[in-house]
Amino acid sequence: KPPTAQVIFKNETKAGKDASQKWLDLGAEGQKEWTQKYKELMNAYEKELKEFKTSAEGKAYYKALNAHEKKKREEKTKERILGNQADLPPKPKKPASAYFIFVSEKSKEGVKDKKEVGKLWSELDAEAKKVLDAKAAEAKEAYEKELKEYQNHPLIKKFEKAIGGAKKSSSGKDKKKSKDAKGKTAAGKGKAKAKSGAGKGKAKAKAKKDDDSSDSDAMGSDSDKDSSSSSSSSSSDSDSS
Repeated sequence: KPPTAQVIFKNETKAGKDASQKWLDLGAEGQKEWTQKYKELMNAYEKELKEFKTSAEGKAYYKALNAHEKKKREEKTKERILGNQADLPPKPKKPASAYFIFVSEKSKEGVKDKKEVGKLWSELDAEAKKVLDAKAAEAKEAYEKELKEYQNHPLIKKFEKAIGGAKKSSSGKDKKKSKDAKGKTAAGKGKAKAKSGAGKGKAKAKAKKDDDSSDSDAMGSDSDKDSSSSSSSSSSDSDSS
């Protein structure tokens, strides 16, 4: 973000230690120059920020930022609830799939090139894959058992409950923001529609007024013609006499 008007004044004038007093001495009129500079910088900043947020780089940045902040909140909650409990069971790691068990085995054999491992996997016969699938199923069963024990620990339950409450609260706030934004959009559309309707009404009223005026002029013209004709007729009768 750009610096405030007072900071811009201090930096550009090199006001030093007395910057605050000098800023006050400027008064509202004298501060206008610096306030205008701040507004211009802020407008440019907001424009750039908007462009950045819609860019691929910006979206990736905010996604990573949100994930980081979420992790920090969870760690803070975990520390508050669990503390440094030595008797807590370690969280079990997710088991490897049959393919990754195969990768691990080949790595121990010295085969670490991904393309080569992938080729060996594609050439593996059904029987060998069946053995690996069995190993993966066994590992998964052991993992689910350990996970259940972990989740049933009293402190872990308390922690999960707190995290769940925080997620619901965050979700509720997001929904409210979305609802407020939709309400503002709808209100804006309503105002625009009302304004458009008022404009059309004024245009129609003006057109009607012009039509009435035109009719009135036409009637006046006809009346003038009748009057002229009548006058001419009277003059003719008088001459005849």
